[in-house]
Amino acid sequence: MKTKFLILSIFFSSLPLRAQSGLDAVTDSVLAYNTTLKALRAEVTAANAATRADLSPDDTNVEFGYLWGGPRSLGERKDFSVSQSFDMATLTGAKRSWARSRNALTQSRYHARAVEIVVEARQACIDVIYYNATVRLLETKRQNLETMSRLVQKETEYGRRDALALRAAQLELAGIEGELRQSEAERRGALATLERLCGGHSVTLNDTIFPPVAIPQRFDELWSTVLANHPTLAAMSAEVREAEQSVKVARQNRLPRLSVGFMGEYLAGERYQGPTIGLSLPLFGGRRAKQAVAEQAAAECRRTDAEEQVKGILKEKYERAEALKDLAAHYDESLSEADAASTLGRALQGGRITMADFLVANRSLFELRQKRLDTMRELHQILTELWAAQTSIF
Repeated sequence: MKTKFLILSIFFSSLPLRAQSGLDAVTDSVLAYNTTLKALRAEVTAANAATRADLSPDDTNVEFGYLWGGPRSLGERKDFSVSQSFDMATLTGAKRSWARSRNALTQSRYHARAVEIVVEARQACIDVIYYNATVRLLETKRQNLETMSRLVQKETEYGRRDALALRAAQLELAGIEGELRQSEAERRGALATLERLCGGHSVTLNDTIFPPVAIPQRFDELWSTVLANHPTLAAMSAEVREAEQSVKVARQNRLPRLSVGFMGEYLAGERYQGPTIGLSLPLFGGRRAKQAVAEQAAAECRRTDAEEQVKGILKEKYERAEALKDLAAHYDESLSEADAASTLGRALQGGRITMADFLVANRSLFELRQKRLDTMRELHQILTELWAAQTSIF
């Protein structure tokens, strides 16, 4: 395990932090540079070392005695003994199997935490893409309104337009400017989150279009993949396996502990020496075995509960994603006339509509575009959670 983490560290440290162009690139950077993950990898290494230490047998017992007799004519006696004890779980290999399951549990918990951090980073990427698109949309809206405002100002100077129309356009521009500044501030906040998750390395993400939407046709297809890859369920399953091995170790430890050694007694002109063997009777080991069985039952209950909870939550998110996908398609269909804004501008220039009519129609058009962006943002946030539930990042 230590070698595995060393290889991972060398691989990650060799990755260049390039200009980010997508969610996968940001995922690579988070795995390589996130300081929390580095700390967690160090904790896993320490936990594995602790597990290996638990496999070590008890310390060897060595005793030496020097006794002088009384009266002095009896001479001295020297005693020497060395012994080593072993529990049955070590002798049968049950403890080594437990150690492997313990390491697997530690690794699974690390994976689950790593996925949480990656999901946070990908959600921040979605926010950046959303605010990039929102800023571009607001800039387009401002540019269109500024163009029409200049037209209305000229017509006002010639007396063909009311000054109130110009004032309404100026107020609309002021509102757009406030929204633009707020969106830019939100974008900077999302980029700061990405920078934190990438260990302080700066991230550039200029995308304004969300990735293609891909949703399994049926929830059953999604769920079968989730059962095999969901990080939390995988950690729960590893916990159950570790509990099963703990039960085996506890039952093995109910058997007598074996002690073997050598003992010698040396007198003046005489000596007695030879091998020794002993047993330690675990009269109270049954309580630990019962505790291990109870912990195994609890782990199985937690695994069953987690599976039901995850399935219910993912089904809700899946149905929500389907609804949002249909809603986004509805917005796309409604916005299919790409020249709607220019049509409004020509109508205003031709005098067919007033400035008030233009402002209302233009506001409705851009509100519809903003609603589409809001829908796509929520949809991709849900898709990120569905992705994390069925995708192994290692």
